[in-house]
Amino acid sequence: MAAAGVAAAAGKRVRAVAPGFEHSEAYHPLYLPTEWVRPAATVLQQQRKRRGQSTVSALYPVIVEFMGNGPFNDKHGDLSSGRPEDSNLGWGMAEPVGSKYIWISMPMLTSNISTETQVSTYWWGCPTTDARRSCGDAFDIGPTVTYLHAALKQTFELYVLLVRSTYY
Repeated sequence: MAAAGVAAAAGKRVRAVAPGFEHSEAYHPLYLPTEWVRPAATVLQQQRKRRGQSTVSALYPVIVEFMGNGPFNDKHGDLSSGRPEDSNLGWGMAEPVGSKYIWISMPMLTSNISTETQVSTYWWGCPTTDARRSCGDAFDIGPTVTYLHAALKQTFELYVLLVRSTYY
């Protein structure tokens, strides 16, 4: 996965940050299909937008993958770091591989929305990423859900060009 600040492009998996989380350590990988082209608002789309109708430049399904808890490994060779960039189930969902869909790998976040918000590799909603510490009463999935909604909205607006809020 590319470092932060690399522009999304067809056939590339890049590090993206959902709006409202720029101040934190939260991020998610974003992959655009090999045949993806940047949506352009045509005259017809602009007219439909003014009438409140949905406008679609290119319609791609969006696969949302959450990474499992980590660190985990077993005697069968299964492993999970818990980090979103290590997720890989979405990669082979189409033929040919890497085409026909947008793929985002969502993080599970710590329970605080602040500059301290970070990817939690152990369990989402905990105030810590340390697997040895219990969440206790501090469990809060709110930041993960808030991030998911912001990332989906960003993905649809920038890469699918749906202008009505019908995607969640």
